[in-house]
Amino acid sequence: MRLNKYYNEIINLKDLYIKKCEENENLVKQWNSRYSDQHKCIQAAIDIALIERESLYKNIETLIKDQDRFSLENLLNYTPHI
Repeated sequence: MRLNKYYNEIINLKDLYIKKCEENENLVKQWNSRYSDQHKCIQAAIDIALIERESLYKNIETLIKDQDRFSLENLLNYTPHI
């Protein structure tokens, strides 16, 4: 009885393993074809640009909100770069 239980569990694990291998294969095919045509390349460039723009806006917003840079001590210690 216990042997049959373990045997069935092994069969289930084998089926799950095969299913995950097939899913992995499909993901690898998707990954390898991510730049397969011009439209996909352009969309990837647009996505990267949007992420970079968002990061730039956050940096600008942080600089604008940073009031410590205008403190008297910071202004007195400022040295221009030549």
